[in-house]
Amino acid sequence: MVKVVIFDFDGVLIDSNAIKREAYYQIFASLDNSRGAISACLQEEREGDRYHVIRRILQRLCPQAGEEEVSSYAKNYGIICEARTSTCREIPGASACLDCLAGKYDLYINSATYEDSLRRVVYKRGWDHYFREVLGSPRTKVENLARIMKCQKVAGQEMVFIGDSQRDLNAAQTCGCHFVGIKNADNDFKAKNLVLLDDLYTLDKVILEYK
Repeated sequence: MVKVVIFDFDGVLIDSNAIKREAYYQIFASLDNSRGAISACLQEEREGDRYHVIRRILQRLCPQAGEEEVSSYAKNYGIICEARTSTCREIPGASACLDCLAGKYDLYINSATYEDSLRRVVYKRGWDHYFREVLGSPRTKVENLARIMKCQKVAGQEMVFIGDSQRDLNAAQTCGCHFVGIKNADNDFKAKNLVLLDDLYTLDKVILEYK
């Protein structure tokens, strides 16, 4: 029986994947002919964090750039993303879903977003009271799931992870927990026969099916 429900954040609770992608184009807008290089790097580095992606973009656009420039661009990127994800559209049914589940399960967030920023965004959206803990990077999603299992004293099959990427599915499978996918334009799932939802309105009913 499921006791713990864990959500990825971007593309799962909020409609922010495009926002985070577009922020890379914005921070490099002053550099000539940057869009092609940025698009190529975003396609190649789907699992890299902002520092890794920015470093790769700078290798194409400004090979002489060092870590100081990487940090500066990463800071600007973080400012843009935090401001916009604090107010962007939620995935349909997100607030209703959290209201429904909070009284039945222990809820967590497990995201690749940097943890301090992630917690500020969750707070600004008025969702912080729903979650036992909001977990992000620099820990990996697998490390965060393991932390939750230890804290809650549960086995993997007593948890369900809600995500929108193959990386989320891989983390769930590594820890032996159930997985529910949220459909969006950025899905990169390789596995078939997944449970995929268009929104969060029926998630509570899906979770009840896991014994």
